[in-house]
Amino acid sequence: MSIACTGIGIGVSRKIAVGEAHLLLRGQVEIIPLEVPPELIEQEAERFRQAVHAAAQHLRQVRDQIPADTPSEIAAFIDTHLLMLEDSTIAEGPIDLIRELHCCAEWALQVRRDELVRVFEEMEDPYLRTRKDDVDHVVHQIQKILISGHEDTSAEPASLQGKVILAQDLTPADTILMRHQGIAAFVTEFGSPMSHTAILARSLGIPAVVGVRQATQCLRHGEPVVVDGEAGVVLAEVDHAQLEEFRRRIAARELQMRALESLADQPAVSRDGAEIALLANIELLEDIAETRSARAQGVGLYRTEFLYMNRDSAPDEEEHLRSYLEVLGGLEGIPITIRTLDLGADKPLAGPCAVTTAPACNPALGLRAIRLCLKEPRLFRPQLRAILRASAHGPVRLMLPMLSNLAELREALALI
Repeated sequence: MSIACTGIGIGVSRKIAVGEAHLLLRGQVEIIPLEVPPELIEQEAERFRQAVHAAAQHLRQVRDQIPADTPSEIAAFIDTHLLMLEDSTIAEGPIDLIRELHCCAEWALQVRRDELVRVFEEMEDPYLRTRKDDVDHVVHQIQKILISGHEDTSAEPASLQGKVILAQDLTPADTILMRHQGIAAFVTEFGSPMSHTAILARSLGIPAVVGVRQATQCLRHGEPVVVDGEAGVVLAEVDHAQLEEFRRRIAARELQMRALESLADQPAVSRDGAEIALLANIELLEDIAETRSARAQGVGLYRTEFLYMNRDSAPDEEEHLRSYLEVLGGLEGIPITIRTLDLGADKPLAGPCAVTTAPACNPALGLRAIRLCLKEPRLFRPQLRAILRASAHGPVRLMLPMLSNLAELREALALI
């Protein structure tokens, strides 16, 4: 048996895949600080606006291709990038720089990108620090459109069925589209286990390894490779016997998962007799079917932020109540914990719901969640009343997010 060539990275899923390598090369965008004549400044600003609009249109098209039975949190990754495109820091900040520096749109956007990335790199929280990847994904997409005049998808074939994608990096939109094209796995040179692309890989069950240095240079297009998403290992130059061994392991795991599914109706009890409750996290009505099929004993977290987003007015008490009663009816008597609004700081509200605040050094401790609700009772009272009314129709529990001191708890309880 020959010795396989091994690439080491960070495993971000607990699956193994065997497939033919597909090299996805997207050239790095080189940005040059070109000067724009004064009489063309507004034309350059409009060119930037059109590029932002085109980038948003592309993301909406990706979101529209997501099947209806896909878990709701998957589409949320696309919505995150759409919200970034709508944020004034990216949508308007570069225009100010175009006018101030008399520079091209590409350079203005790059300057703003560098400023944002520096802010994220200074954050202590590793998850928040990783959000600089989202900034890069959004900025890179706009820059490609500025340079080429349109969103370039020509490098992607009509079908990637069974392929192992090799790329420098993948965006959440890439990951969603490729998942529905039937990829076997992906390997990237950049990325971290807390990037949105890695989180998506786990949610979608895609075997993936990120942070494999020079993967696109060392692995050959079309060669068979093995991706171990648990160990963080990529194997190439594998012989027939090795490939068959990994295929046997994949088949054995599938058999094990089917065997576990057959036990779904059995009580979850540890060897020393402790009962363990399986609870689901849900957001939309579409999540209820999966909750029931998994035999969940209740909903441990019902997120309500979707009621406030992408709309022109705040939801009233009756709209809240209708949503909660629909969910209660679908759950057929199992308990549900409804979390009150968790927006603000790094998850801003838009439109009439918007609240203007100064940037927070630590968004988790800024004007967010319970603190935002206590400051803006016009948002909080209708939701509290609706939850209390809904509790007359089923086993409802209430969760207050991001409490940081006793005074906040007492003020919330007084409202309740």
